[in-house]
Amino acid sequence: MRKRSASFLSLFMAGAIAASPIVASSATAAETDTSSSSSTAAHPGAPSAVRNASVNLNGAEYISVFWSAPASTGNARILSYDINVTDSAGNTYQDSVNANTRSSSIYVGDLPGRTLTVVVSATNKFGSTPLEVGTVEQVLEAPGMPQGFSVEPNGNLTWFAPESTMPVTSYVIHATADGEALDDVYLSAEDFSYQYPTTPGVDYSFSISASNDAGEGEAAVIDSFIMDSTVSDAPSDVYGVTTDNGITVRWNAPAFTGGQDVTYTVSLNDSLGNTTVLSGLTETQVEFAINAIPGVYYTAAVSAVNSAGESGTVFSESFSGGAEQAASPSYVDAYTSGYANHSVFVRWSPPETDGGSSVTEYVVQLTDFNDPEATPIVQHVSADNFSTNFTGLAASKFYEVKVTAMNSVGESTASYAYTTTYGDAPYVPIEEEFDSIDPSVVSIDGDNLVFTLAGYNAGDSFYTSELPDGDLKEGTVVLSEDGQTLLVSAAGYEVGSHRVGVIDNNGNAVGSVNFIVNEDLTITL
Repeated sequence: MRKRSASFLSLFMAGAIAASPIVASSATAAETDTSSSSSTAAHPGAPSAVRNASVNLNGAEYISVFWSAPASTGNARILSYDINVTDSAGNTYQDSVNANTRSSSIYVGDLPGRTLTVVVSATNKFGSTPLEVGTVEQVLEAPGMPQGFSVEPNGNLTWFAPESTMPVTSYVIHATADGEALDDVYLSAEDFSYQYPTTPGVDYSFSISASNDAGEGEAAVIDSFIMDSTVSDAPSDVYGVTTDNGITVRWNAPAFTGGQDVTYTVSLNDSLGNTTVLSGLTETQVEFAINAIPGVYYTAAVSAVNSAGESGTVFSESFSGGAEQAASPSYVDAYTSGYANHSVFVRWSPPETDGGSSVTEYVVQLTDFNDPEATPIVQHVSADNFSTNFTGLAASKFYEVKVTAMNSVGESTASYAYTTTYGDAPYVPIEEEFDSIDPSVVSIDGDNLVFTLAGYNAGDSFYTSELPDGDLKEGTVVLSEDGQTLLVSAAGYEVGSHRVGVIDNNGNAVGSVNFIVNEDLTITL
């Protein structure tokens, strides 16, 4: 067995006898109080020695020192604690920590065979008092044998940590199968079990050893293990669903298969008393070429089979035969544009489920919400499209938008959205009307011209026109929630100088701005 020494600690307390205080020559005694009080002030000096000190080896290359504050500070604030370590080879290691710290970890290297002597001194402005804490002997030793090494009937190996004077860093498992060596398995120091992939009827041997910084320790051994043929655990999460092609059953493989390959037996039972069985399956999904009957309920049952026998049977929840209506389309949205040719653009997302039958088309219906007697406008949209546009609508109409999905069963429930078409185009003021109003307060935010308006309400809509005789821009811009800020996009204007006017819904000129589109398409006023 490979082995070398690993870290071993022996602590020799030297009686924790403090040396005499070392007092700085500049220290002076405090004056005696000559008042009517009979007490006198204590003389300042070096602190007393630290208390409750201990030292131990920390791994192969460090020692850790601990202590409590001295009983007396010498009537002066503790400035530091100084740690001095000397070894039998004549080396010295030092550390100094502040007055609030009560421990130190000092690197001393990995040199087995040394004795390390540790002294801690408490220091104030008057001097320091050293205390020999003790000694540690640095002898390296590998871990002991892992404890409680055993194998469960399914081949799962378990153990407990070995005795070790230094932290265990890893474990290694050596194994043979019918006398032939298998690949070693390396595990972390936090692992205390391993499911070994065993085969029934094969004679295995196992050994496990722990390692630390010193090397690999003695191994614990299991001379022989032969796993009996064991029935597999049952499958889990059996699920059945009807499809266009029949009925599909899915499941998850067993957590433990008895150390062998398994096949599956699946039965499909319906509420009419019929049963169909498929066996010898190797995948975790199967499709029954059965035309599901609407109104009939089905239940699937699955078991796992190996050479030792058949596992328990797991059942699905019952599910209805035949396809169902698709779910309603999701995320329906509608918005309007255009004053000359009023239009409503509608978009949506497909339903979360098609009900077991593919969606064939979407039906989009536009209805005047305030006139239930009006004839709805209907469009049929192919299943691979998720938007449509209604044009030539009346101005200022509040419309209800209804979207449904169709499959072989029929029409789904509807999803709704609502929108209002724009009013007729307002009168476009001439340029002189803009000249007669006060200059607008305008700033630039990216591609947007930011107008500051007064006297309007949040949500009021406006039109824009390029002056002197530009057309009214399609669509509107809307005043922000603060009732003062209006964002007008300057994107799309050609390079050069422009003047844009803003018009309210009553055709009034409310503001204008001169701006320049630069060669790099940035906007400046």
